[in-house]
Amino acid sequence: MKDAKQVLVVLLLLFSVISLGCRNNPAGRQPVEGRVTLDGTPLQDGDLALRPVGKGPSVGGRIANGRFRIARKYGPLPGSYHVLITSHQETGREMDLSDYSNEKVKVAETRQIVPAQYNELTELKMEVTSGGENKFDYSLDSK
Repeated sequence: MKDAKQVLVVLLLLFSVISLGCRNNPAGRQPVEGRVTLDGTPLQDGDLALRPVGKGPSVGGRIANGRFRIARKYGPLPGSYHVLITSHQETGREMDLSDYSNEKVKVAETRQIVPAQYNELTELKMEVTSGGENKFDYSLDSK
């Protein structure tokens, strides 16, 4: 009877340790980070989206001063992803949205500065590995 209690205690401790490990890494998500340049210059402000090649959740994050980082808590699962990078720049003009409301509304007009082959027609990929370094750099060309 004493041996059975010892085995039960060991199994409960083992289960507790495994449970704690799973709580710190929700569903196998991985942190990713890297750099993005456009024509050799760090992309100052933008967004990065990861869409799985197969099934799974999409994830995304901000790009600031040419760097991005998605924490493990929000990171992608291991696998292959299409990478979409966007960045908008103000044109210096304003758009009048008064037609859509009863109030006078003007907003700054923006344009996408990252070419379509890096976002809506992306050619960029990312292979996320379990427990790997998962650092990725993207050098974009505006031409």
